[in-house]
Amino acid sequence: MLVSGDKDEPGVIAHEKLLNLLGLDASKVAYIENSPTQKKVGYTPKSTPMVGIEYLVEVQDIGNKQVPKTNCLLCEKCLNLGEVTSHLISASHRLRFLESFFPTVRQKFSKVPNLIHWKSPAYDFLESIALRIQTKFGRAQVLTIQGTDYFAANLEAIKAVVEYRKHCREDETLNFKSIPDPFGSFLNNIPKGGLVNVIHQEVECKPGIVLARQFQNLSDDSPAIVVDPDVIKKESVLNRISDMRKNLSNEKVDLDRMMQYKREVTKEKTHNLPNIVGRVGGAAREDEEEDLPTFKIRKSTGPRGLISKNFAKKQNLSADNRPNRDSRRRDKSASRDRSISPFVVAMQNYDKFKKMEAAMLKNVTIRKELYQKRPEDHPNYAEEWKVFWKKRYGELINQGFYTFLPAKLC
Repeated sequence: MLVSGDKDEPGVIAHEKLLNLLGLDASKVAYIENSPTQKKVGYTPKSTPMVGIEYLVEVQDIGNKQVPKTNCLLCEKCLNLGEVTSHLISASHRLRFLESFFPTVRQKFSKVPNLIHWKSPAYDFLESIALRIQTKFGRAQVLTIQGTDYFAANLEAIKAVVEYRKHCREDETLNFKSIPDPFGSFLNNIPKGGLVNVIHQEVECKPGIVLARQFQNLSDDSPAIVVDPDVIKKESVLNRISDMRKNLSNEKVDLDRMMQYKREVTKEKTHNLPNIVGRVGGAAREDEEEDLPTFKIRKSTGPRGLISKNFAKKQNLSADNRPNRDSRRRDKSASRDRSISPFVVAMQNYDKFKKMEAAMLKNVTIRKELYQKRPEDHPNYAEEWKVFWKKRYGELINQGFYTFLPAKLC
């Protein structure tokens, strides 16, 4: 059941009455004008249209109220405070809102469902429609919940609070039936696989959130809802399990990506580094061996041999105590292994630097591709788009062209 309008309109349940019906605490479920999310929305200029704000639910933790978590119940997303603006002006959120409350114009955008094939004219049409809706109905308020545990335990009832409040919907005066094809200017550039044959028909508005059975079809005369605590606990546990599964799935994807990157780096390192170290180290050892003096021991018979034996006896050195050739070679090789050439150290540091640089460039490339596919996800998208629009608007006016005004959409 969709309930829209003000308190005086028939079929609308006042906020206090609705909280009593749902058994919610009015001190923990309220509309706060100076909440961080509400301020974030208020600071956004009116030239940047926002729709579906009534589906934002801010959850404040005790002792950390200035850094809340904001949930978009319409899109089923949990947002940080810095992501609220970019989400509200994103194409995915706007299309989700139009699907529920302006289905007529939503069918026009269903022709190209994949946003990868969208170009600037389609985004311009979508923004002009959102601007017209905001101009007529204004901006809604953000619902604030005190406590994460309270939000999790009463999630279904909070969804009912959001769904039973005022929603702007299409009517005969505002349904955007007369707007042209948003993709008409670049229709030939869209691949055949990106187009969908849409049959336009009369479609009614539908709820933005599917409520639980006990919260459907409420009115002022409805008795207070009493839900078994065991049922609430069970649903809460199931919801938490579902959220944990989603988080584990996302973490598994990130972990697999990191492990794959680690394997690539290790493979490249084991393939390149030993060759460099072996080549450079071998050259260094050869140079060192060339510099080391070599001794040749010659066996001799006769007076020279007797003299050497007598000299050894004088020095009290027996044949068993004198170091042999193999031990001297081991000592020399050990001394060479302990001392690494500075050039080898420099090459190892350079190799580490190149790996870090490659990782950084890879992350930059991924973010660049992401923003090219979905530019509305960039945190500075709203401000940059406003600057571009004003600049392009002035250029078209100077050239004598007439721009497409939102007021002529319907």
